[in-house]
Amino acid sequence: MVDDTKENSEKCICKSCPSKNECMENDSFLYCARDKTKCDVEQKGCLCGACQVFAEYKLKDYYFCRNGKAQ
Repeated sequence: MVDDTKENSEKCICKSCPSKNECMENDSFLYCARDKTKCDVEQKGCLCGACQVFAEYKLKDYYFCRNGKAQ
């Protein structure tokens, strides 16, 4: 499980994701810790593998914005 902390939030790169859309602008991001968006997500690419949080927590899945927080 990813810790929902200010430090992790500052490392989060979700705001740069090519799959992010206008609906997601007001989301809190850090989906791997917080949960999926309520918006529809069109898969246009995923940056999770390049994220420092992803590496530090040894995550394996992608599209947390669509699938929900890491287990």
